[in-house]
Amino acid sequence: MHLLVTRPQPEAQHFAKQLAAAGHKTVIAPLLEIQAVAEEDADIFASVDALAITSARTFNFLQPTEAARALPVFTVGAATAAAARAAGFQQVEEAAGNAAALASLLRRRLPPGKVVLNPGGRDQARDPSQILAGGGLVLIRRIVYQAYQVSVMPQAATTALDEGCLDAATFFSPRTARAFVRLAQESGLVERTEPLLAFCLSPAVAAGLRGSAWKDVLCAQQPDSAGLLQLIASRACGGNKE
Repeated sequence: MHLLVTRPQPEAQHFAKQLAAAGHKTVIAPLLEIQAVAEEDADIFASVDALAITSARTFNFLQPTEAARALPVFTVGAATAAAARAAGFQQVEEAAGNAAALASLLRRRLPPGKVVLNPGGRDQARDPSQILAGGGLVLIRRIVYQAYQVSVMPQAATTALDEGCLDAATFFSPRTARAFVRLAQESGLVERTEPLLAFCLSPAVAAGLRGSAWKDVLCAQQPDSAGLLQLIASRACGGNKE
């Protein structure tokens, strides 16, 4: 298949390599740009008992001390756990791939009163403080990066859509999906998506595509890159453009 990859960098390049290894062609067109957010705290790991991480990207913006790497780290899923271990954290446990599972894991592993640091992006699909409400844990939220939507549709995407060479587009977040719809409308490209499949990480991501027309909108059974790759593989056998 020939797929449009809309993830921010460097995740877009990594996902494109995974698709290429499976025999697919890609057009990389990130719709969000990620920038670090300066923290006032000299050591955001001080006086906390554990970390809760909902995105592997977070580790690109952390500078943990050796003492911090000894803290227990609880992640939303396997990919985030792998990123934690690659960053040098020694005690890593992963949840079953969603925020509710992460909250349940934290409550099982930590007694009430423990302080949990949740570093991450400014715009999250769900407020971690709401997820942990009533569990007796103290959540400290720290913003370490922010995603900015690009102002125009990337030229690579515009060209691929105009030429009609794509079979599908991939979407990993509701915000990226909404950005695509807005930019496609502004660029007069809405009709170009009608013959294409939309591969989405979750139903929440698929909901972000409202206002655009697709051949089909499909959601991964598990909300991670492995699940999306499996979904793409399941549909790759028919109707490809070569």
